[in-house]
Amino acid sequence: MKIDITKWKEFNFNEVFWFKRGRRLITQNQTAGEIAYISSTKTNNGIDNYISPPEYMTTYNNAISLNNSGSIGYCFYHTYNFVASDHCTILKLKDKNRQLNISLFLFLKPIVEKMKSKYGFAREMSNDRLNNEKIILPAKIDKHNYIPDWEYMIQYINFYSKHIIYDKPIIKPKKQIKLDSVEWKEFRIDELFTVKGSKTTAKKILENSGYGKYPYVTTRASNNAVDNYYNIFTETGNVLVIDSATIGHATYQENDFSASDHVEKLIPKFEMNRYIALFIKTIINKEQCRYNYGRKFNQTRIKETVIKLPVKNNKADFDFMENYIKSIPYSIEIQIDESTQ
Repeated sequence: MKIDITKWKEFNFNEVFWFKRGRRLITQNQTAGEIAYISSTKTNNGIDNYISPPEYMTTYNNAISLNNSGSIGYCFYHTYNFVASDHCTILKLKDKNRQLNISLFLFLKPIVEKMKSKYGFAREMSNDRLNNEKIILPAKIDKHNYIPDWEYMIQYINFYSKHIIYDKPIIKPKKQIKLDSVEWKEFRIDELFTVKGSKTTAKKILENSGYGKYPYVTTRASNNAVDNYYNIFTETGNVLVIDSATIGHATYQENDFSASDHVEKLIPKFEMNRYIALFIKTIINKEQCRYNYGRKFNQTRIKETVIKLPVKNNKADFDFMENYIKSIPYSIEIQIDESTQ
């Protein structure tokens, strides 16, 4: 499903959103409770604490918080009761016929956050400035006027969200695992993996196959290296892949995929799962400082690269690696491309 920007129109920010600034409540005056207190952090969905808010603070639900200072320009969606500090602005859709939901928010979030490049410590995102902001959105005609095309936004996110799964619980070890609790040893990558190139699939072939469920893996260092999803694949999953064209970024591809050029595969010589893969690929990515356009992380250098891993009885301790990843806070949220399942 492609975006057709010819159908997008510019709207005034205050045409699309109702917004109001939060109220200040310093830490010393906060009382523990069950209502989320949203601050201007860019982590933890903006939640700074859980409190029993004073009467002067308005409690919101099913709304967006936008950081107007601090980590300025980041926004988050809250389906639960919350209050917000004065460093946040609460946004709600102005269209009374449209209820905000997670699909709409996921479409709107990157568009709203594009504004943050214009603001900073010396230029906060005030209500006056928001009143003068513009936002470009998919649009349709309604009674001779353009209005945001909410249905399209929802359909777009729903189409791609089929590749995302959130509901697989992870059983965590009872105790927090520490990295210094085991011995570490050096291994060459080719002791652990068979290093091979992937088959390059032309973009035209992929597009002719149609959009589907198999990821197209490229040399990009974001989005787990996935550029899009198509109906064909050439490579078997459960491998690490490394970009050999630019910075040598490693990712884990759990499922079958197709690839662009300069995508090298690390096929495990051991029984690998997502947790072990995430542990090892993080260590491999520490090598990125050694590589660039002029010194590529090619197959020879990948094979010869030495990494340190936890060991038990002088052998790589894959059980420790798996349990360590599972012990990380919020590891229950770890999901990798599951489009083929």
